[in-house]
This record gives sequence, C-alpha cells and structure tokens, in this order.
Amino acid sequence: MSEIKMFKKIKIILGVAATLSLIPSFLYAKPKEKYDRYKTRYHGTYYRYPTWLNNERIIFVKDITYSKKNFLAIVEQFSPVRGDISICTMDLEGENEKIIFTISYLYKRTAKGWTKEEWIELPDEEFDKVVGVGHISVNPKDNNIIAFGITKLLYPERYPNSLGSGGIYAMDIEKTDFKKIAEDGGHPKYSPDGTKILYRRKDGLYIMNSDGNNKYKLVDGTALGIWHPDGKRIFFNYYRKKDYNTYMININGTGKKKFIEQSSFLDDWSPDGSRFIASRTMYTANGKNIWNDRLGTHSSNPKRYCIPNDARFSPDGTKIVGNSVHEPSGEIAILSSDFTRIKVLRKN
Repeated sequence: MSEIKMFKKIKIILGVAATLSLIPSFLYAKPKEKYDRYKTRYHGTYYRYPTWLNNERIIFVKDITYSKKNFLAIVEQFSPVRGDISICTMDLEGENEKIIFTISYLYKRTAKGWTKEEWIELPDEEFDKVVGVGHISVNPKDNNIIAFGITKLLYPERYPNSLGSGGIYAMDIEKTDFKKIAEDGGHPKYSPDGTKILYRRKDGLYIMNSDGNNKYKLVDGTALGIWHPDGKRIFFNYYRKKDYNTYMININGTGKKKFIEQSSFLDDWSPDGSRFIASRTMYTANGKNIWNDRLGTHSSNPKRYCIPNDARFSPDGTKIVGNSVHEPSGEIAILSSDFTRIKVLRKN
C-alpha cells in the first residue's frame, strides 16, 4: 500500500510541475493576429504551374490548406480550416522566395461537408470568392507583366461548390496592379512579341490584344494550343473529342491543317523553333519524337531524366521547368534541355 501511495504522490508532483512549466508560455506568448490561429501545424502545400519570369527566376502558384486534427475520432481525421493561394517567385536554387499576392479564405462545415466560406485576405475586391489561380503567362517583352486565369464560386449561397471561370487578369507584379482583360476563359499565353494573348473558352480558342481588346475566335470546339516562336501560327489539339491529331493554323484563321497524327497536349516550343514538348515528350520541329518519359530515370538509362509535366523552356532555351512526376520526385523541378541534369526546387 505504501508503494501505491508513493506512486500517487509522484504523479501529483509531476502533474503540478508540468502545469507550472506551461505558465510562462501563456504569460509571454505573443498575441496572434485575428486569423493566425487557423494557420495550424497540420497543412499541405502544393506547387503548381511553374514558368519562367526570366532566365534567373521562376514564377509559380503555391496552394496551402491548413487543417485541424479531430482528436475524438476513432481513426485519424483532419478537417480543413483555412486556405492560402499565392503567386510567388524564387531563384533557380529554390531560394529567395517572394510572394506577389495571396488570397486567403476560411472553411465552414455545412450539411454538404466543408466549404469555403469567408475570404479574409484579398489583393483586390474583385478576387472575392476566388478558389483557384490557373496557369501563368509572362509577357516576353516586359517580365513584370503576367496574365493568369482564376476559378471562382459562382453561386456560393445556393450551391457551395459551384465552380467556374472568373476571367483572365493581367498584372504588373512590381506595382501589384490588376486589370481584367477577359470575362471568362483560361490558359492565357502571350505571343512572342507580347502584343497578343491566346486563351481558351469552353467553345474554342480565342486571341485578343494584350490589353483585352479585339477578341476573336480562332478555333471552334474544346481545344488547347500554343504559339509558334514566329508569332504567326498556333499549334493545337482538341480534347473531349475523338480527334487524335495535332493541328496548326495561322493566327488570322486561315491555313488550318494537320501537323502530326498525335494528340499529346502541347506544352511549349523552344525559343529557336527547333523543338517542342507535348505530354512529356520532346519532338523536332517536323514532329519527330526524339525523347520521351519512357527513356527517363526509371528505365535502363539512369543518366537521363524524364521531361516534367507542364514543361516550359527558359527564355534562353537551355533549361526546362515543370511539375516533376518521376525520380527524383518533386513538384517543381528544373531540367537541362539535354536531359542530363535536374534540380528539384519544391516538393509537395
């Protein structure tokens, strides 16, 4: 019995000591900002749509979801409490990250599950109810000017998960000035001379001036395309359609013809027009397959690496950036254009 009493006394003493050790943290803890308590230690970070700001810096979208742990659940469960979407830049070592702007929102539990409810940080009032930032394009003649599409909640009161295009914006990243240049659409791509933008809508591919004027439809149907470096032609594929070919067309809508019998989604042309990338495959200018992911690090040739998803050539054509999917794994990686060197900059 004496041993039991001694054990109880030790437990009491340890409990008191633990309680006293917590007091200083309460007395001297820095007060949190109003919404900082939603920045929990349980969070997932996703890096999307990297492209070249210039030869020295990468611009990309960073998406963070903070969650709380449900301690009373039988199995381990987490519930989202806050989301932050940012456009950021970094150098080629993955250092010196700079946030251009951030959109933040809180989650609320409803009968239909957890939904995005309250927007607490916005770079502009027009970005209320924005839940996603899409592909970024950099004006090749002025690297401070970018264009990007957004996704918004269309009917948040009636349909909490009703998503749709919120339009396309142009932005000066030094001044953080926004201008809406298209009411709907996505995947904007500046022309090589920076004067026009190719973009897609549900009913086809469109071209407009870089200020949003003089919009016209180039291609009917659901399609995605890229500029040729000469600025006179567009190369594109249809999707959601049983047409497994890649086409080319002049920017005035004439001269449409089949380029190759391959429906890989087009990523980018090299600046000199000698090569292009489509669905992690490198082609010559005439459409000959010269490198693909079947020859990457997971095969018999370990000295060469796979082409990443959403690949983009650097302005000088010596490097490729994209979302890496094979070893060495990482969500943003830079690959030399001869496939022999890779550097992973960000991991999910």
